[in-house]
Parts: sequence; structure tokens; C-alpha cells
Amino acid sequence: MTTQQNPNVISVEIDPKANRYLFWTVMWITAVTVVGIPFMPFIAIFYWAWYAPRYRQYHSLDLTETGVESKRGVVFRSQTNVPLDRITDVSVHQGPLMRTFDVYKLTVESAGQTQEQGAVSVIGVVDPYDFRDAVLANTELLKQGAMSETAASTGVGSTQSGADAQTELLTEIRDILARMETRES
Repeated sequence: MTTQQNPNVISVEIDPKANRYLFWTVMWITAVTVVGIPFMPFIAIFYWAWYAPRYRQYHSLDLTETGVESKRGVVFRSQTNVPLDRITDVSVHQGPLMRTFDVYKLTVESAGQTQEQGAVSVIGVVDPYDFRDAVLANTELLKQGAMSETAASTGVGSTQSGADAQTELLTEIRDILARMETRES
């Protein structure tokens, strides 16, 4: 993982081992389909001559001050930006074949995501746990900043604990409900 000038901006490196993992995944799928077996040499040549050199070039994952930016795709390219306040989870996955090649898949999940596999999913991230921790730390800092702004705008003191604020809010709700009941009767 490489850090840029700002400590909150992080770019990850794509592991070269991802190429071997993806190659053997494609070969396994081709062999399982049986129809693809005669095409395996052509697929292998195409993969190593054209696709593999471009995989690392066209895949990137960056943590910025505002969110996570992902660029991926060799044939069909896409760019996804997930704002930090929409991130719900960052998961690291490593299946049996991935363990063989020591490759990880990092998935950033967000509120309102449209893809089944997560808002951002990249195979071959170097140091995925460090990146995950950095994203979650920045997300938590953003939430704490938003909570302190909300507390300041509602007049709740910053020295007041969260439990006291919740108790005060629940007491206020109880009083409102009691007033509503007296109006109905």
C-alpha cells in the first residue's frame, strides 16, 4: 500500500499474483464447460499476451478524503466512486484457489448499492487488511464529525455523554406522547 502526500489519501497496489489466479480460474471454467477444452490453448495465449499485462494497468483502488474510487476493467472499463458516508462495510475474501495463489478480493459495500457483488470489488489488492482498516477508520472519523455537528446544531453539549443525550431524547419523546394522549381524551 502506498501513501500519498495526505495521510487520508491512500492508493493500493494490485498484486502481480492476481494474473496467475485469474488465468487458472479461466482455465478451470473452460475445462468444466467441456466445449471450451479445444479452445484452451487459444484462450491461454490470448490471456498471457493481451489480458494479463493490462490487468494491473487498468485496475486501481484509492481512498480519498471523500470516498473510495475504483477503476477496473480491461475490456469493459468502469469507474466507481463510493462516498465515505455511504460505506457500510469493507470485506476481504480469500477462497481456496485464492489461498493457493495468495490473492485477496476486497469488496467495499455501500448503502443503496446496485451490484450484487458490492459497490466496489477488486481482486489482487496488496495489503487488503491495511486498506480495509484505513477505510473504516476514515468512515468512523466522518461519522463522529457528523455526530458532533448534529449535537452542536441541536444544542446538546459536546461534554454530555451519548447515554445522557439518548436519555434526554427519550424523555422528550415520552413527554410529547403524554401531551398527545391528553389532547385525545
